[in-house]
Amino acid sequence: MPQDIFMELMGILTPFAERRQSPNAIPFFMRFLSSLFYYATGSYQEHTGTSIHHPLSQSSMVKNIEEITNLLNHPTILPRFVRFPWTNEERAAHIETNSRMGLPGVLGLIDGTLIPIFPPTKPNQHYYCRKRFTAINAAVVSRFSLSQ
Repeated sequence: MPQDIFMELMGILTPFAERRQSPNAIPFFMRFLSSLFYYATGSYQEHTGTSIHHPLSQSSMVKNIEEITNLLNHPTILPRFVRFPWTNEERAAHIETNSRMGLPGVLGLIDGTLIPIFPPTKPNQHYYCRKRFTAINAAVVSRFSLSQ
């Protein structure tokens, strides 16, 4: 993530972040940065406590990821970055744009990906994917638009 986008997003999230008074509290930028690391790699256990970039415990990482994910999904923040066309005019404009890009009749796209995870302590078939490893199945929804 480019530094300017990181700083802009951090500025947007900071007013909504929990204020921590303890002198030992993890600063917000560190909580945000460690969560971004998790989003990029899909793992916090592999690097927990050993990375010079975020030397945090597993429990701290879990709390950070939950906090930052909730902030990104906040009702006043999410619509700034994710918006679906609701009116017929908006939909028609997107379909036209996609047609020019070689995707006639397409409003948006959806795809999935498997995010590998460490196996749960108890055997659990729900996390065992078709590729024969434990994973979480995540869906990605996207739309194309030449004008934002």
